Amino acid sequence: MKTIRVAASRANPISWVTTSMVIPSLASAFIETKETDVSGETIDVLHNNIGISKAETMETLSVEDWDLIMDTNLRSMFLTCGTVLPHMVRQPKGAIVNISSITALRYARRSLLAYGTSNAFALPTTSSS
Repeated sequence: MKTIRVAASRANPISWVTTSMVIPSLASAFIETKETDVSGETIDVLHNNIGISKAETMETLSVEDWDLIMDTNLRSMFLTCGTVLPHMVRQPKGAIVNISSITALRYARRSLLAYGTSNAFALPTTSSS
């Protein structure tokens, strides 16, 4: 909360949105709305911080649960990054922060197969420059 108070007290006020970006048309519509906002706001930061898991092994994990985890953890990151990036390049400023889990690097437990796999997506798509 301290970070929010400090950022909000700066000359340029901040705003944030918490939403689900699993459906491509919703992600695009949200970005288009922000881009045409008459207040002059820009999209300076995209912070992807989402993760759901189911403690299931390869033998017990259903296709429906696999799809839910991949849509929530991986697809939403893919859609938001892909949608926001062209706007940031045109600005030209911005930062994309993708939060992942240690299971992306080190498979902690066999029962987190889908979770670890979905978190590994953030590694090649996120780098500092």
